[in-house]
Amino acid sequence: MGGLLIVNADDWGGEEPTTEAIRAAFRAGRVTSTTAMVYMEDSERAAAIAREDGLPVGLHLNLTQSFSGPDVPVPVRDRQRRVVSIFSGRGGDGHPGTAKLRRWLWDPRVSRAVSAALRDQVECFEALYGAPPDHIDGHNYVDTAPNVFASRALPRGTKMRNTLGAYPLDRGPMAIARAARQKLRGGRFGSTRHVLHISDLDLPDDPRLALAAKVPVEVICHPDNPAEMERLMSDDWATCMARYPTGSFADLT
Repeated sequence: MGGLLIVNADDWGGEEPTTEAIRAAFRAGRVTSTTAMVYMEDSERAAAIAREDGLPVGLHLNLTQSFSGPDVPVPVRDRQRRVVSIFSGRGGDGHPGTAKLRRWLWDPRVSRAVSAALRDQVECFEALYGAPPDHIDGHNYVDTAPNVFASRALPRGTKMRNTLGAYPLDRGPMAIARAARQKLRGGRFGSTRHVLHISDLDLPDDPRLALAAKVPVEVICHPDNPAEMERLMSDDWATCMARYPTGSFADLT
């Protein structure tokens, strides 16, 4: 496995300003991949743009936010409403997120509902994009939930975002638990070796980015966030991207 830097923008198709911010970052050569939300207000337009521009697109699983699309079938909307009531919670920053216990505990009582909702989103993505997603990650990190990554609705061998966001890993109890969870996921899904966030990097010389010279590394970004877009469009970020081979999850062996 050789070096690779994947710069992935989340939330494609969620709403038009988000899509347009990501599109601008693509055109500037500052992102190399994106993940799309389905059944949202800009999902259909975003899919048409991606097909026209030949963008590498994965699926941004959403189990914490109601669908905002105008033509969502009633059964699909009802299934989404149920899983949102199960998974929605608050993140560490106080903003909406995935309920903390759901990130760790598998609950047999909700497995059927979760799989049905995941299947809805996978099928919608394939209908919109004419192909399976080149990888999968999760809105509000919902992909870390055992009921999600253990679901048979997600085909074995699909590429999925790594969950180990800290490097180097400490040896505390939570770090060990996260490593064990990622090992379970790794038995079913391919992934990068590391995942970083654009807002956490010390540009242009963060030593963690140097990992991309030898192994695949994903950098997560949200171009609709003005501070993150500023970093992406900076000369420092351009310098970083020029140092390493870049690509998408389709380039992972």
